[in-house]
Amino acid sequence: MGYKIHFAAWAHIFALPCAIVDDYLTEASGDAVKILLLIFRNQDKHLTEKQIASRLMLDEQAVREAIAYWTARGLLLQDGSEIRAEADSVQVHKNNPPQAGEIPTEELAARIQSSADFRFLAEEAGNLLGHPLTSTEAKYLLYISDSIRLPADVILMCIDYCVKIGKPGIRYISKVCETWAELGINTHETAELYLKKQLLRNQNEREVKTCFGIFDRNLTAKEQQYIEKWYTDYHYKLNMIRLAYERTIDSIGKMSFPYIDRILSDWHAKGFVVPRDISEQAPPKKSGTGNAKSADTSYDIDAFDRIELKVRDMMK
Repeated sequence: MGYKIHFAAWAHIFALPCAIVDDYLTEASGDAVKILLLIFRNQDKHLTEKQIASRLMLDEQAVREAIAYWTARGLLLQDGSEIRAEADSVQVHKNNPPQAGEIPTEELAARIQSSADFRFLAEEAGNLLGHPLTSTEAKYLLYISDSIRLPADVILMCIDYCVKIGKPGIRYISKVCETWAELGINTHETAELYLKKQLLRNQNEREVKTCFGIFDRNLTAKEQQYIEKWYTDYHYKLNMIRLAYERTIDSIGKMSFPYIDRILSDWHAKGFVVPRDISEQAPPKKSGTGNAKSADTSYDIDAFDRIELKVRDMMK
């Protein structure tokens, strides 16, 4: 069954960059997309972070992170406290980026005809993507090869990585190649090391999202930083992160990355490495009822939990 456009709803419209759908629709979080739509709808009003947060009923920190995300991708400009849509972004992204779009079809055909190396690259790229390259994809591949100047094996490694993370769009692949070139990832060895770290990071993030029950959105940049710290700096495995998550739910009744981070940071400072370390540090239960203290006081943050709950009850 197809879908028809309801043209009566087109009485009032506004323009959006095609890149939002082509490159970022599956990458950006739902809140980030909502924030961008609101900003483009109100281009003449120069909204502030506070106004956006109030309008969408979001935390201001989430708004700041979304704005930083879109600003880094050239779709927003920030002038002091005001945020506005980048004036050139609609035009720039309306068609192919100039570097790839300016390649004439005749030039592409000539390169395919004359260069065995490029034909091999195009064939292998098509195998990784699961289909023969379209004209647009081939132009982007030629741009990556000639303008970004990455070796063929590195380009293919980048394409394979993007396919594995579920982002096989040629525009996204081109942007990743540009980033690799800027970071100096231009040899097989450096690409292999980078991919190993990235794939491990992606695996860690998937584990935490599943553990925390996050299935309907992408992680924010701050949440990714927390996870990176837990795995890389603290060297914790998922069993410790899960235990901190469970303690958080028991204490405040909801999932909170900052709260979980406080628990894990406290455990790390005390030298706790595995769950057994925590249970061994727990004091023995005291007999009796009434005002007896809880036996679950194995880390300092418990005292803070009780005070916080008392204050919350007093405020009701």
